[in-house]
Amino acid sequence: MRLLNVKTLKFEDFLGDRIPHYVILSHRWGEDEISFKDFRKHQHPQNPGYKKVLEFCSFAKARGREWVWIDTCCIDKRSSAEVSEAVNSMFAWYKQSRECFALLSDVPSLGHDRERILEYMRQSQWFSRGWTLQELLSPPYVTFISRHWEIIGDRLALADMIHNITGIPKQTLVDNDTLSSHSVAQRISWAAKRETTRPEDIAYCLLGLLNVNMPLLYGEGAGKAFQRLQLQIIATSNDESILAWSAHHRTAVSGPAIKKTTILAKSPAAFLEAGSVTRIPLLDANYIHRPHHAMTNKGLLYQGSAQRIVFDRSGHHWSSEKITTEYPPHLREDVELGSVYII
Repeated sequence: MRLLNVKTLKFEDFLGDRIPHYVILSHRWGEDEISFKDFRKHQHPQNPGYKKVLEFCSFAKARGREWVWIDTCCIDKRSSAEVSEAVNSMFAWYKQSRECFALLSDVPSLGHDRERILEYMRQSQWFSRGWTLQELLSPPYVTFISRHWEIIGDRLALADMIHNITGIPKQTLVDNDTLSSHSVAQRISWAAKRETTRPEDIAYCLLGLLNVNMPLLYGEGAGKAFQRLQLQIIATSNDESILAWSAHHRTAVSGPAIKKTTILAKSPAAFLEAGSVTRIPLLDANYIHRPHHAMTNKGLLYQGSAQRIVFDRSGHHWSSEKITTEYPPHLREDVELGSVYII
């Protein structure tokens, strides 16, 4: 991991348990961000991206911090291997930081009244970007700052508002150790309305959040990148909610509803309505292991059983019936009773 010293403005590489305490900057990239090569040579000092790095170093130094990590200049993007390693490690780097400062460049000075500042924050583009999802959830502490480096509040104090903006449960914002308790579909749903500059990043930005690793192949396109992500999840997880997506929706990000032609989703936008999907075990007192499933050269192989649960119109449980056929019948609705099949 490469860190920047706030006093000397020099980089240093660290490995393993030698990594010192550090803080991280989360921000939206602009057109004039500074690269590792240029900052190391102190080129383009008038560049807005260069000034942003200096301002963050001064901000961190004033708070007693010695080391910082910034994605624009702490990764040498000339090396595809280094970029791949960084993206696959990034969630852990945010998690291991002492604190993450989220710079909301579209939120003005706190000279305005508090309510207006919060309204600016609700509309901030920071909440619409793909990469900022893990930057919001992974660190132990997240503090939001205005474009003039003034503290607005932290993730805990602003949890209600952030929940309303993002749809992420308040409890998860308060205690990010609960992340793993959410189904894969739920976690992907939080990215359904987010965007990235490079198409493939809409998949790559979810690697840490979904606890998977895979190589980066820029140029493969968003669809193939997201398909590879789903295949990796299926290969390493028994969470069947990865299949709980819908093709019948339209959003500003995804555009017109897409036609469902495969068992895998085309993009996170297909999980827009999966925010309430949870992992429910089979209703069997002797049930221990979840069914086996895997991708084969002929498609998805799924082995399991099904149970029909019948509810009356008021939602009360009426009866259960074990289904012995190899596949559950088509979903249907009786005249007086509603039937739900749980796989």
